[in-house]
Amino acid sequence: FDRPVAELLNTLNGQQQRVQSLKDDQLKESQLADELQRLSSELIRFGDEVKAAEQAHSEADKQHEVARSAMRQAEAELPEEYRASGKLESEISVLDSQLSTYHRQKALATLKADETSAAFSKAEAGRDSAEQQIKEAQQAEAVANSHWQQSIANSLFEDEQGFQTARLDDEPMRALDEQIKRHFAEIDQARGAITALQEVLTDQQEPDLNAAQRLVEEANNEFEAADASYAEIDKRLSLLQDIARELDEVKNRAQALEDNYAVIGTLADTASGKTGNRISLQRFVLSVLLDDVLTQASQRFKRMSKGRYQLYRQQEKGKGGGASGLELVVDDAYSGKQRPVATLSGGESFMAALSLALGLSDVVQAYAGGIKLDTLFIDEGFGSLDSESLELAVNTLIELQSSGRMVGVISHVPELKERINVRLDVIADRSGSHTRMVLA
Repeated sequence: FDRPVAELLNTLNGQQQRVQSLKDDQLKESQLADELQRLSSELIRFGDEVKAAEQAHSEADKQHEVARSAMRQAEAELPEEYRASGKLESEISVLDSQLSTYHRQKALATLKADETSAAFSKAEAGRDSAEQQIKEAQQAEAVANSHWQQSIANSLFEDEQGFQTARLDDEPMRALDEQIKRHFAEIDQARGAITALQEVLTDQQEPDLNAAQRLVEEANNEFEAADASYAEIDKRLSLLQDIARELDEVKNRAQALEDNYAVIGTLADTASGKTGNRISLQRFVLSVLLDDVLTQASQRFKRMSKGRYQLYRQQEKGKGGGASGLELVVDDAYSGKQRPVATLSGGESFMAALSLALGLSDVVQAYAGGIKLDTLFIDEGFGSLDSESLELAVNTLIELQSSGRMVGVISHVPELKERINVRLDVIADRSGSHTRMVLA
């Protein structure tokens, strides 16, 4: 395999063009064979037409003779006065005209037959030439294939498929040629450098390669140590950079949360009672409702305490950090001051609680859109009242009953039995407890 790839490619292209030309010749041969077949068919048809024309001419001659014989017989049979009528000449003229027509058709058919015969001969000659060209092309193709197979066998490729796989387009081929040229140029340059160095080193002493090798090994060791240290530092730098990016992202998220908290957090702190007067939104709403309850409760508490006490919500902020806004104070008309509800006595506390319960029921009815609380139960607490306070509390309940509500009192205070006309007494004995309805 001494020839270059470019020459093999040119040879292959030439052989492929030769094969393509042979294929074109073969196609032309097929076309000529078809044309020859068509001309043969035309020739056979024209021969049939000539035979038909000749038969028609023969028939015309026979008819002409028959007509002449008939004419002579007719002339012999016809009376003398009809022979000069011109009918016979007219009939002869017609027959002559038909005979001329048959002669022209015969001449035309003969001419077509001659043309067809010439075309047929020419087609046969073309067919023979095409067959010869096909044989030559097939022989050339066989020689070209033999050369091609020999070239593939002498090349570095295992078979034609390997060659087709290794083929490159024009652009990669040009790039490889340029690379080969640069390679040879570099070889020439290296040879020139070697020659120059040989001239320079002619009188030079040979260096100690072992010492140089040791220096190289030491330098390599130092380089490897430095490279390992660099890799470790670079790894740590990448880690720190990742941490820095994460910190920046956390900082950005924290800043976004702080910006969001500046609005939402402040509103939440205000609503939860962590700023200002430390009154939450819930306690503020409850305080508004509590003010309405205290307004109604104070009216009853004032009557039950003979005008001494009224209930109010504490407005001042309470001590410590706890929530405020719902603490109650009692206004003492005797001292003219407000004091905590925890300073009330047991009976006063019961009256305050009863007033609050009644006030709450009034407010609930007012807020409930017409819904009434018709029944009220009071459990104990009356035993802590003195007789005067008990009288005031019972009067308040009686007034509440007179407004249409049913008031139930659960108590063991004997004085209440005298004031309640309808009651259910619970009596305990040895056999157990039983009830008794009392209608006074």
